[in-house]
Amino acid sequence: MTFSRILVPLDGSRLAGAVLPAACSVAQKLDARLVLVHVLERDAPTTVHGEPHLRGAREAAAYLEEHAVPIRWRGLAVEVHVHERPVSDVAAALDAHTHEFAADLIAMCAHERSNLRAQLIGSIAERILRGGSVPILLRTVRRADGASFHLRKVLVPIDFGHDIETALAAARTLALPYGAKLVLLTAPEPPPPRPAGCCRGRPP
Repeated sequence: MTFSRILVPLDGSRLAGAVLPAACSVAQKLDARLVLVHVLERDAPTTVHGEPHLRGAREAAAYLEEHAVPIRWRGLAVEVHVHERPVSDVAAALDAHTHEFAADLIAMCAHERSNLRAQLIGSIAERILRGGSVPILLRTVRRADGASFHLRKVLVPIDFGHDIETALAAARTLALPYGAKLVLLTAPEPPPPRPAGCCRGRPP
C-alpha cells in the first residue's frame, strides 16, 4: 500500500490545525502531496472549538493559504481547495473530495480529553469510516499548539469481520519509515445473552 496524496480537512480552528505537523511529517517520509480542504457548512455555528467560525469562501481560502505557505517553505507539495457551496453534510462532501483528489489517506485531529470511542462516534471521521472511504490518521492532542510529531507505535485494532490485511498494510506503510512498532489489539465479544426461560441441563 502507498500513500501519495493526503487529504487534510481544516475547519478554521487551532485544534484542526494541530494535525498539520503529523500530516507534514508523514508527507515528508512518504514523499506524498498534501491537499488542505475546507468545506463551507450551511447554517454553521458561530464558533468551532471555541473559536470564530470561517464565514465565507474568501476567508477560508486565505486561511488555507496561510497554512500552505510554511509547508511549501519546507519543500513539500501542497494544494488548497475550498468547497464553496455550503452543505449540510460535511462528511459526505469530504468523502467526495477524497475521491475527487485521488487521496489515499485522510489526516484529522481529535481532542484527547475524551476516549477514542467518544471522539469517533457521531463525528465526521466516524461517518467517513462507515462510508468505506480511505484510511484516517486521527491524531489526538492535549493542546492545539502544533506540537511536533514522531511515530513510535501504531495501534491496530483487529476486527475479524473486516479486511485485516488492508488495515495491516496501511499500518506497515506508516510505521516502516519511522521504525515504529505495530501493536495488534483484539477484544472478543461477549457471548449473546441466554433467551428468557432457558435452563441448563443437569450435568451428567
